[in-house]
Amino acid sequence: MPLAIPNATTAKPELIRVKERFQVTIPAAVRRQMKIAEGDFVEMRFVDGEIRIKPRRAEVQVEMSGAEWYRQYCLQHPENELTQALTDADIHRMVKELR
Repeated sequence: MPLAIPNATTAKPELIRVKERFQVTIPAAVRRQMKIAEGDFVEMRFVDGEIRIKPRRAEVQVEMSGAEWYRQYCLQHPENELTQALTDADIHRMVKELR
């Protein structure tokens, strides 16, 4: 008899297409199981040859300032020349102006 793993899913894996700019859609069944809503944050890691996604709660979301978030965005999108030309001071000024 196979050993039952707590919190493991028995759902059949789904094949997901990687879209433009390397975006993927988390299937609805998985979103429901993980309780992920639009606007939530997830943590993504590469472990033992697998991509693992874990929901992160609201208290983590508020820790990052707008400038920090934008700097992370810039690092993740090096193809955008505008993001690479901005300094931290520019980003802080822009965020301050938006508030």
